[in-house]
Amino acid sequence: MPRTKTTESLQAILPRFINNMKGKKDYQMHLMFYNWEKIVGPQIAMHVKPVRMDFRTLFLHADSPAWSTQLKYMERELIDKINGFVATELVTSIRYTNFIIKEKQIKKDKNDGENEPVIINPEGCDIEKAASACGSIKDEEVRKAAERAFAKKEAADREKRKKGCHVCADCGVLCPPGKSVCGICERKRREKEKDAIRRAILKKPWCSYAELYESFHCSPQAAMEQRLELIRSLSRRVKVGDETSEDAKKIVMLKTLLPPEKLTEEKIHEVLGRMSANLIYDPDAFRKKKKPEGRRFTPRKYERKRKE
Repeated sequence: MPRTKTTESLQAILPRFINNMKGKKDYQMHLMFYNWEKIVGPQIAMHVKPVRMDFRTLFLHADSPAWSTQLKYMERELIDKINGFVATELVTSIRYTNFIIKEKQIKKDKNDGENEPVIINPEGCDIEKAASACGSIKDEEVRKAAERAFAKKEAADREKRKKGCHVCADCGVLCPPGKSVCGICERKRREKEKDAIRRAILKKPWCSYAELYESFHCSPQAAMEQRLELIRSLSRRVKVGDETSEDAKKIVMLKTLLPPEKLTEEKIHEVLGRMSANLIYDPDAFRKKKKPEGRRFTPRKYERKRKE
């Protein structure tokens, strides 16, 4: 931008300065969005909002089909207004979309202080506990940092106990009221229960849900999830055409809930045939057998000609 001898206002310099920058188009787009009401007027701006720009195509959102239909007849006039305001050919076409970016409306109540951060200052008892717990640390800076962290934790735990939090039955960490264990211990208990159900089903693949409920008091969904997981894991070890291995028979028992004495060759073939897409591909099972070597077939009319 050339230097001038006279002084100019920032309002006159800023547009020329941005025109020489790489973000010229972005500046013009945001300028159009910000001054949308000035460009189209307050009446249209109340019902039609700009959403985004994509390759010189402006996407608008209208609150009713009547407004989008009306503005389609005014498309050329609307494009001229936009380009005239930004002083360049920014928009070449207009489209309408149902998507609109809603502005987040955060309502704060002056009397409600739940969302405000609560600063908890450690008391004397918290500082004493921190000093006794971290006294063995030799480095002074590390010891002071550990004491501050320990004191803040003790103060936070004290406030949690006032709100009704209690100690977890498994790990000793404070957990919210109404729960016997914390979230981590609860997840570990669920994983242990899943492992126990999976072992029970693997030991007796034909067991029913009633038998599992007597032992674990689990839901039907939990039992079905472990049964399907076992079927998936066993199918990774069975080849297509294998109908005699123990894993193949377990898959059939898991699918049909039939005990071993009631399994038949037809049932095994039927179930594994439906699951062939999930089993290991074995090229030997689909390899064509070679035709026995011997005399080739020749039509009778050629045999007669040879004899003559």
